[in-house]
Amino acid sequence: MHRDTLSSVIVTKTDFIITASTDGNIKFWKKKEKGIEFVKNYKAHLLPIISLSQTNDGLYLASISDDKTIKIFDINNFDMINIISIDFSPSSLSWVKDPLSSAWLLFVGHKDSGLISRFTLDGTPTIPPFKIHSSTVVLIAFNNKYNTIISADDKGLFEYWEIKDNEPSLIPDGLPWKFKTQTDLYSFQKSKTIPFCLNFSR
Repeated sequence: MHRDTLSSVIVTKTDFIITASTDGNIKFWKKKEKGIEFVKNYKAHLLPIISLSQTNDGLYLASISDDKTIKIFDINNFDMINIISIDFSPSSLSWVKDPLSSAWLLFVGHKDSGLISRFTLDGTPTIPPFKIHSSTVVLIAFNNKYNTIISADDKGLFEYWEIKDNEPSLIPDGLPWKFKTQTDLYSFQKSKTIPFCLNFSR
């Protein structure tokens, strides 16, 4: 598949497989009845790709790299549709749907801090960088059912939050619990383990 180490693999709802490697390449593959078919390759970044993220509907892909750029792709057309230059080293990213406008927004963590920035599809920062964690955010994920963002840092601490009136708000309404002590969310922190992947069953 790749000449260098794979850093991310994504399978979309539209039956595409997208792979990224540490040499900056992103490859698109189409699932077939038997096997997969190569579609397109992008030399997307000059430095290693840190992470990929797709929208829940499988329409858009974003990638971040140590080269301080975010690349955005139209998945169904295999096109790179935007390049966002940033002034910080990214650590994590996730697409989040704005509940008011239904537009997709991109949340990007800053390496070496707990800051998170938010961008529109065209690369416009919508609010100033904000802090949920005290250390580097290594994971960000969006749960559409509960309209909730979940993030984790390099200390193993998880946070559940949402954006209300352009401000982060912890423990959104509608969750089946009120306090993190009612969950196992402190398990990683207690064992001094850093999570590296986060997905939802629904």
